[in-house]
Amino acid sequence: MRLKYPLPHNEAETDNLQDKRLRRQTQSHLPAIAYNIANKVLVFIMFAVLIGTLFTSCQKEDESFDETLLYGKWRSGTLFYRYLSNGSGKTWDEGDDVYEDEAQNFSWTLEKSEFTHIYVMEIVGVVPKVYKLTELTATSLKYQDDFGKRFSFVKVSN
Repeated sequence: MRLKYPLPHNEAETDNLQDKRLRRQTQSHLPAIAYNIANKVLVFIMFAVLIGTLFTSCQKEDESFDETLLYGKWRSGTLFYRYLSNGSGKTWDEGDDVYEDEAQNFSWTLEKSEFTHIYVMEIVGVVPKVYKLTELTATSLKYQDDFGKRFSFVKVSN
C-alpha cells in the first residue's frame, strides 16, 4: 500500500510537509470563498438597486394648484392672511391687537405645491418661509412646513 503523503524522515521535513498540506487546503478554499463573497456583493447591489427603484417610483408627483383660488382673505383662529393677485400679501393676528391696517407685508409665490412666503424684516432682512401646499379649494387652504407643522385656514369675506 502506497501512502498518499510520504512519511517524513526528520523534523524539518515534518514542518515542510505540514506547510505544504496547509497551503494546499487554503488554496483549494480560496476560489470558493472569493466566489461566495462576489455572490453576496452582487446580491446586495441588486437588492439596493431594487429598493431604490421602488422608492423613487412610488413618490407622489408634485400636485399643481390654481393660484387664483388663493386670492382673498384667509383665517385660522385670530390669525389672518390676505393674498393679492400681484404676489403680495399681508398677515396680522387680532389676538395680539393687530389689525389689517397695521399688518405685516410679505410677498408670496406658488409653484406646483411649493408655497413660499417672503418677509422683509427691518433688522434681519429677507426671511423666506417655504411650505408644501396640501389643499387649496375655494374655501379651504392647508399647508405644512418641513418640520411637519400643519396650517389650516378658511376663506372669509372681506
